[in-house]
Formats: sequence, C-alpha cells, structure tokens
Amino acid sequence: MFGINKVFNDGLPMILPPRDDAIFKKIMTSEETRPALKGLISAVVGYDISEILMVNSELPKSNYFEKGERFDVNCKTDTGEQINIEMQANPMTGDNSDNTHENFRSRIVLYLTDLFAKQDKQKVYSEYKKTYCVAFCDYTIWKDEQFIRKFYLTDENGIKLSDKICAIVIELDKIGKLIEKKNVAEMTATERWAFYLKCIDNPDYEKTFLELIEREEAFKVATNALTSISKNEQFIRKFYLTDENGIKLSDKICAIVIELDKIGKLIEKKNVAEM
Repeated sequence: MFGINKVFNDGLPMILPPRDDAIFKKIMTSEETRPALKGLISAVVGYDISEILMVNSELPKSNYFEKGERFDVNCKTDTGEQINIEMQANPMTGDNSDNTHENFRSRIVLYLTDLFAKQDKQKVYSEYKKTYCVAFCDYTIWKDEQFIRKFYLTDENGIKLSDKICAIVIELDKIGKLIEKKNVAEMTATERWAFYLKCIDNPDYEKTFLELIEREEAFKVATNALTSISKNEQFIRKFYLTDENGIKLSDKICAIVIELDKIGKLIEKKNVAEM
C-alpha cells in the first residue's frame, strides 16, 4: 500500500495535490482510471453512470477570431449526456480584487451553453441531451457553509424552464468543517469525493483514506494513478514552480525545457548548414 506521509529523497511529498488541473486531468482521462471517473461523475450528478466515453477537450471554433475553449475533462455517458469537469486551484485572473468571481462564473456559463449548443443541429430540440459543467474550486466563492450548488434555468420563483443544462460548483475549501462532523461511513458520495480531492495529499488523514480506499474501488484506482503521477519528474517540476501563494511563475519554462530536450534528434539528422 502507498504511504501518504512518505517523501522522496529531495524532500518532496509522496502525493501531489489533485487540485492542480494538469494532475487532475491526468488522473481522470486515461483508460486505466475510467472507474475513478465514473465514480466521481456518478457521485456528483446523483445517479449511476455505467459507461463513459472521452471526447475531444477542445470545442471546434465557428471562425478564426472566436475565443478557443479547452476543457480539463470532456466526456459523454452511454445515454448521451455531456459532462465537462473543471478543476480550479486558484481564483481566475481579475477575480482577486473582488468577491464576485465574475470571470469564473461567466466561464462556467460559456462552457455549459457552448457545449449544449454544439450538439447535432439536425436533432429535434427535445432530443438534445442534458449537459453538465462541473467545477471544483479550491477556494471560497459564497460566504456560507454549503459546499455544493446545482444551477438550472429557473424563474424568480424557482420554476424550471429546463433541466437540460446544469452547472455544478463544488467549493473544496469548505470541506474542512465537514470532516470534523462526519466519518467516512456517514458521508454522502459527493462529500467523499470532495474530501478525497481536498485532503488526499495531507498525511494527517492517512488512516481515513485507507478506510475510504478499502470501501470503494474508484478511490483505489484514483490513488494508484495519483501515486504514479507523484513520482513523475515533469509533474513535480511543474507543480513546484510556484510562489508561496500557489501562483505559477510561467508555463513557458516547462515548454522551453521540453522543446530543448528534442534537440538531440535534430542534431543527428542535420549539419549546421542545414539547421
């Protein structure tokens, strides 16, 4: 069994936080970890998902000037429902100066409506499939204790126009109070996943996670993948190239390193005059 509290020789923690979007995407998008993705989605939407099909994470543009959209995780269920999952470790640029988080909220609306609208236009409207945008945030948006919210199109009295589009926002930063009140057996499926994503890299909860992993195969699959990723030098460099507040210095440094690493094969094929 893995040891959450173990460290590498250079002092880096054994388990990297899945709240980093690149790490989260790596965990949830491989064929081997499909049980983890199904478990997570089933917990969040509230019903069992039997099959998941991964879909291109980039939506096609209507024209050259249209802003591109790239999802962390984009998939469909066996019955056609569309599900986009986003992991947001820090407030978006421009959202730090106020408490409205308008950039974040607007992006969720954009992703949700665009994904719904890009279905087959030949369909009868009633045949359009339900579309979800699920966003995990490792910070607080609403100043209360409620950690999960589901948004639909409703009027001022709460009457739904349609449930075909649904935005689900989960504030991981609020899960601490839940941990104090419940054990694993008392948590709902959504609470267990929120607890997992928020605290799996915290060695103080190792015994609790051992119980969780024994209880559900999906968590065991996710943890095996996360342990493997945590030993990957590329992810370690990427994650730790941040300041004390978790703000990334630049993604360009990683990109430059990767490109320079390819120069060996180029040298083998060309002389200086051909370069």
